[in-house]
Amino acid sequence: MDKIYEVLKEIKELMEENNRMLNKMVNIMSLENSNEETTNETEVEDTRINKLPVGFEPAGTSFVADPLLFDVIDLVVKEKTLSTFFVQSKFNLRYGREGRIVDQIEELGIASGYKGSAPREIFYTQEQWEEKKKELLNGNNENKDN
Repeated sequence: MDKIYEVLKEIKELMEENNRMLNKMVNIMSLENSNEETTNETEVEDTRINKLPVGFEPAGTSFVADPLLFDVIDLVVKEKTLSTFFVQSKFNLRYGREGRIVDQIEELGIASGYKGSAPREIFYTQEQWEEKKKELLNGNNENKDN
């Protein structure tokens, strides 16, 4: 019986050592990935279609839009899905930024709010979004002229 406990103790120690090594590897990889993400994020921003100016405030809103906001909404409306993971993976963003973008999409009324495990509802079709986009852009230009 003592032999069994000794073997189990050795197995436990080996597993703990493996976990420590894995954690070190994950930390090293996450540091490397964070450097790569910064580079990739810059590349994504440089190639986006709807490049919004820095400091752009969509008409009738109380926030400064993320430069990728309209690109994200284009994809969300097309795919009919929205989650922070979806935005983060499709646009290769770091944690936090995708959450702000999702909040901005909710504030614009494009999608429903967070519902736990239930998927968010997307309220706009492609055509409706194109109209809303024009409205937001035109309203912003009129506000700057005044």
